[in-house]
Amino acid sequence: IEAYQDTFSDEKGQRIASNYDIIIDATDNFTSKYLISDICVALGKPDVYGTVSAYEGRVSVFSFDNGPCLRCLFPEPAEAPSDGSPILGTVTGVIGSLQANEAIKIILGIGEILSGRLLTFNAKNTAFTEYYISKNPDCPACS
Repeated sequence: IEAYQDTFSDEKGQRIASNYDIIIDATDNFTSKYLISDICVALGKPDVYGTVSAYEGRVSVFSFDNGPCLRCLFPEPAEAPSDGSPILGTVTGVIGSLQANEAIKIILGIGEILSGRLLTFNAKNTAFTEYYISKNPDCPACS
């Protein structure tokens, strides 16, 4: 973590992110995800979040229209449980497509944005599940 923070700081991240209207998080580690989320909160930019593990994926839009941020859902980074299975490539395609769809909806101002909701995808049974997320009034990042 320390080496990572030395090469990509919050300040550097804010400088880069300030040039964009929407940030799409397709990173593969919690350190990056939390840094991106915190930067989006600080800059008031939507964070189109996606994550995958083995046969499952999740997508949401954080920090949009005064909605919850990543830390409202998961206050502290934690390693995802893993049974050692490799990531099924189609899961990344589904989650990436959903992220692109959310970004397009934000740009066009159409539809119902996944802010305040977490959509999960299970490739083993081709099932989607939606969870509602409330903004945490004690969130250290956005409250």
